[in-house]
Amino acid sequence: MADEGNDFGYEIKPGILKTEEMMVEVAHKIEETFPGMGFCLMSFNFNDAGGASNYISNGKMEDIILALRELADRLEKKETIGRGAGGVH
Repeated sequence: MADEGNDFGYEIKPGILKTEEMMVEVAHKIEETFPGMGFCLMSFNFNDAGGASNYISNGKMEDIILALRELADRLEKKETIGRGAGGVH
């Protein structure tokens, strides 16, 4: 059963809409804090075998995909990329 307002044709689980609303609020704060910079924000449940996640960005999809690939490569190589390796510091 598709949820009204959902253009993708899948059912939205309870709590997802609230998560999306919160992510939009956080995205606006990120844009205010880092004007002129691109960002993407992901959220996910730890130990979720289904790999469900939420995502929001102010960039073009192809630019975000490139940035995520570069980040994944650096993480896999265990390169130093600053704070955030395993927690908010």
